[in-house]
Amino acid sequence: MINRLRFEPKELEMLRFLSRRLELPLKNENQYLHLEKGYAGEQHFDRELQDLPDSCIILNDLLLENSNTHFQIDTLLIAGGTIFIFEVKKL
Repeated sequence: MINRLRFEPKELEMLRFLSRRLELPLKNENQYLHLEKGYAGEQHFDRELQDLPDSCIILNDLLLENSNTHFQIDTLLIAGGTIFIFEVKKL
């Protein structure tokens, strides 16, 4: 069961909008392609987890802080008393 949905990153949304209207500088174009690929990988991973039993807890896109350091977890899965942390990459 997905307890926290995944949303498209605002930066990706903005760069997608801009890329349709103008030619992005190379740095921004590379960032756009990187974000697009990453989000596609996360969506694919989410589809793979769809058939897990409802007893599993799935938390997506967690932004956490520890000792004034922020970090993000793509997917956290709790199943049978075990916590799995996934950093999703698409090749």
